[in-house]
Amino acid sequence: MPTYEYRCKTCGHQFDIVQSFTDDALTECPSCHEATLKKGLEPFGTPRDDSITFSVQGGTIRVNDGKAGIAADVATVGAELLASARHGESPIRATVNTTMLAPTVSKEARAALADLANRVTANGITLKLGDATKAIDRATLRSWIRPTSDGNDFVVDDKTSRTAVVAAFSGAGGPGRDAKIVVFGGQVLIVEGEPATACCNADTSTRINTALHARSAVTELAYTETPRPKGREWAATLGVKELVGEFTTRYPAGQPRVVNIKRIAELTQGALIEPGKTFSINEFVGRRTVENGFVSGGVIQDGVFQEDVGGGISQYATTLFNAAFFGGLDYAKYQSHSIYITRYPYGREATVSFPAPDLEITNSTPYAVLVWPTATDTSITVQLYSTIYATGTQTGQTERPVGTSCTRVTTERTRTYSDGRVPKVDTFSALYQREGIDCNGNPTAGATTTTTLPPPTTTTLPALPPTTTVPPTTSTPAPPTSTTAPPAPPTTVAAAPPGP
Repeated sequence: MPTYEYRCKTCGHQFDIVQSFTDDALTECPSCHEATLKKGLEPFGTPRDDSITFSVQGGTIRVNDGKAGIAADVATVGAELLASARHGESPIRATVNTTMLAPTVSKEARAALADLANRVTANGITLKLGDATKAIDRATLRSWIRPTSDGNDFVVDDKTSRTAVVAAFSGAGGPGRDAKIVVFGGQVLIVEGEPATACCNADTSTRINTALHARSAVTELAYTETPRPKGREWAATLGVKELVGEFTTRYPAGQPRVVNIKRIAELTQGALIEPGKTFSINEFVGRRTVENGFVSGGVIQDGVFQEDVGGGISQYATTLFNAAFFGGLDYAKYQSHSIYITRYPYGREATVSFPAPDLEITNSTPYAVLVWPTATDTSITVQLYSTIYATGTQTGQTERPVGTSCTRVTTERTRTYSDGRVPKVDTFSALYQREGIDCNGNPTAGATTTTTLPPPTTTTLPALPPTTTVPPTTSTPAPPTSTTAPPAPPTTVAAAPPGP
């Protein structure tokens, strides 16, 4: 008869066989074919059943006698099935003959196994998980012990032991912590981000089993860990890696407002603006109160300088506004001071109060933005870290009178994009009045000075050549020059130092 070459459909090995019927009658090599037959014959018995079991009687492990096995004659069944196929029978048939097999583990071996199991469990065991320890008495420990399938050794049953250990260490572990992105020595670092932990890891039974065989009285268990949705891996995907915007403003030392500036810098340091999200000072910090570390400081209210808790934090708002301006970010809300204060860039500043006005920075880039303010006794610097996407430059400023006593200042910004797209221009508006006088020249006592500003307009400019790309500002820019002097009457300048 001819010899054919086959590739086993199960293991992939090539084999030869003398073919006595159709070419596709056998698609498995002999060893895989026998394994398939054995599996198919499992309902008719097992080739060997040496199974012995432990029981705990009076606190002592005893070994129960093994059971006889029922073995099917695999070789004969295989031959009959092939013969049936060769004769075209449908379905193919075979007679399954079985024989009884006596247990192969001797009585002496079973007794020795029971003696070993009793000796290693005689003193129980101490389990340690983190800082917590639990003593497991010998009766409980022995109830976890099972003989191996061949009857030559014992193991710790996973399901029984694991259930008991989880109950014993109920409440162990913790919820973990979200990752944080911080700046240290000018470098962006990811810290914390530990996963949630609980009792216990999947190798618990293996650890106990190893300790028993090593005659160890204590075994160290491990927590099972569940990564936090905002863990270290998540933080690493945000693209926070470099300085993209920075601005510094200064103030006299020793004033109460310095306390407030330092406090708000502390509260917002590390704030993360994810892509498409908006950072609101009022939403993030809440109402400024004495309980939250703020003191009374200068504010502008009803067009005049007054005192209120949290006064002075508009210096933080102005500094953040400018860092975002040069970092190419967008604004959902902003409002300038109603009275120009000379320590701020003319027409390019912001004020806040609670609940309004507010400063809201929108992150329209594909990367997260880290807000990192730092304050000293005489200055505050706000740095923004991300991946450079757009840089802003002040490219113009105009002003016009409003009524008889106010001035509208419009500041133009050009944003240049790192991917070479066409630069864009947007504008920002500030409305300044004289202290205590509204735009119509009337006293402001009892009237609000909050104004509603038009949203920034956006226009598209022709593409600039690569040489015109402006790097992100990393130092305090000089105040913008203007052909028209800012409306800063003597009363405003004199009141500026203690102001917001």
